[in-house]
Amino acid sequence: MFHINSIPSQEYWEHHEGLPCLPPPYKRPIGRPTKKRRKDSTEQSSGSQYKAKRRYGQITCQTCKRAGHNGRTCPDKGSGAAAEEPDLDEDEAREQEANWEETMEAAHAAYVADEEELTQNHPQTQPDHVNVSDLFYLVVLNCWICLHRRFDLMNAQTDAE
Repeated sequence: MFHINSIPSQEYWEHHEGLPCLPPPYKRPIGRPTKKRRKDSTEQSSGSQYKAKRRYGQITCQTCKRAGHNGRTCPDKGSGAAAEEPDLDEDEAREQEANWEETMEAAHAAYVADEEELTQNHPQTQPDHVNVSDLFYLVVLNCWICLHRRFDLMNAQTDAE
């Protein structure tokens, strides 16, 4: 066994020209570290960490999009009148339908002109690729059909009221 004589204070240590005497590296103690920041003494606590607060923000209904109630207690739940899109008045609906009809007529005229050009240049061959004008015509036709269905539904709802 070795015996080390104790020295009363640091002033009696020997001074060496070399590396300084450093403390051991810090090791985090065992256990779960805290994640929350430490609040200052002037900060007010937000309440209990175990109880939920009694008031939350304004509740909005998912059915009719109005504030003050939820979907379970919605008065419009049975009628199914959701306010997802603002209703168009009749003048706007007619104007929109007229614009769609003009677009449809122009697309149809372009489609017919392309078909005539194709039949004149190649009377008996079928194209292997998709023609862009055909695709545009089909998209516009599909949109026009959807618009008419929506317009018919709007008319049916106004007639029912």
